[in-house]
Amino acid sequence: MERRIAFLGPRGTNTEEAARFLFTSEEDIFCPYSTIPDCLDAVAEKQIDFAVVPLENSIEGSVTLTLDWLIHKVSLPFLAELAIPISQHLVVATKDPLP
Repeated sequence: MERRIAFLGPRGTNTEEAARFLFTSEEDIFCPYSTIPDCLDAVAEKQIDFAVVPLENSIEGSVTLTLDWLIHKVSLPFLAELAIPISQHLVVATKDPLP
């Protein structure tokens, strides 16, 4: 059964990684959205079946935009919570050898 899943894009983000971990059917269609409200509104308006959005992160703590939108703008249930470890790396090209 085809399911359309919104995630905070663009493609290749940690949110897409979480969405693909949660939804594993080959029929699932992953749709990047540029904002958290766009993701949640798409579900509320039945354009999309599910949305995967950040609720907490190590930089901001609680993602207040997600919480505010869920509390004040849309009435959607939570179906799952997923915590994923994220490692970020800084890679640069240099013509000089690194020490």
